[in-house]
Amino acid sequence: MIDRHRVINEFEKLYDSGENEACLMPQCEAVCLAVEAKLRRAAYAGREEIILFAAALLNRRLTGKTADEDAVASFRAGDVTVSRRTGEKLANAEKETQRAFELAAPLLRDDGFLFIRC
Repeated sequence: MIDRHRVINEFEKLYDSGENEACLMPQCEAVCLAVEAKLRRAAYAGREEIILFAAALLNRRLTGKTADEDAVASFRAGDVTVSRRTGEKLANAEKETQRAFELAAPLLRDDGFLFIRC
């Protein structure tokens, strides 16, 4: 079984979300269950590649949710303009997930689909 606390610790080191662990745990649980279902061997659950992949998937999952919430691209009030590039953040999360998947791929079964986009 993938250590959920290791995944959350890695996620916090890499992505600095500001979320507390109690809020992250349900999302982490879903991600870990999906990855565990694809492991070639249960013994691979503790490998660093798997932990990094699960952390990247968690980041992708949370980024997708906040990108929908932060759909406003820019706001202007007088001489002040505030812009947000949610599409860029989501694209970066997808690239990081793909890179992590490529590292973890030898440890995963290739017998079906793994829905990376959450």
